[in-house]
Amino acid sequence: METTTCAKKDCEQGQLERVRFFPRQLLTANDLQQEQGYLREKQRRHNRFLHGWGIVCGLDVKQPSASDPFKLTICSGYALSPQGDEIYVPAAAEFDLSQRCAGAEANANPCDKKADASAALKEKKVYVAVKYAECMTRPVRTLPNGCGCDEMACEYSRIKDGYEVACLDALPDAYFLQENKSESVTDLREALTKKDQALSCPECPHDPWVLLAVVTITKNSDEKRKAGSPPFEIGLTYEHRRILASSSML
Repeated sequence: METTTCAKKDCEQGQLERVRFFPRQLLTANDLQQEQGYLREKQRRHNRFLHGWGIVCGLDVKQPSASDPFKLTICSGYALSPQGDEIYVPAAAEFDLSQRCAGAEANANPCDKKADASAALKEKKVYVAVKYAECMTRPVRTLPNGCGCDEMACEYSRIKDGYEVACLDALPDAYFLQENKSESVTDLREALTKKDQALSCPECPHDPWVLLAVVTITKNSDEKRKAGSPPFEIGLTYEHRRILASSSML
């Protein structure tokens, strides 16, 4: 009998396992975390295989103003990460290129308010991207151990869904996988109509970033700087931006 080997995909977690409850069961924090993890992984897998990943709506990046050319404004919006996590930005947020894209030398002296962090910028192309992040919140007192003579400690009682915006020097791996994919819309239609051809499952990169914009930092000429222009000029494009269409918009 001929056997075949199936390639194991990234993000493979195996079969999911949930807690089975029964009377007089002693539940621990591990049991409750297992139940949460089961539901979260189910939702991630649903998003990844059925919907895909990318920007669903919003998350526009506004061009820097003339008065402060290094500050970008990231508008509210919603996206799905390559791993299936929801990325929700509820309100507009500022992103300072001079602080986040210049490197460690830009923040060498954070107490010096007169220091010009933009001086550490260099001519380059950077990628402004967002990823899912978790924030610990609402600390509470924990019960003491033993006889109760120990000092009471604190533990965070909530985990809040959040996001993180960063400045990347290279295009995330997930975009290379997508651009190198050979299947086209025509190939997909043919695969759906052929009974003897199976569709391959989408790959799940380890890179969690979703690209928002490509920023080009260009040094201004001496003439422009003497005329009052900033030392650098900021160019903003939506190159490589991946859009995920939702059924509510179709």
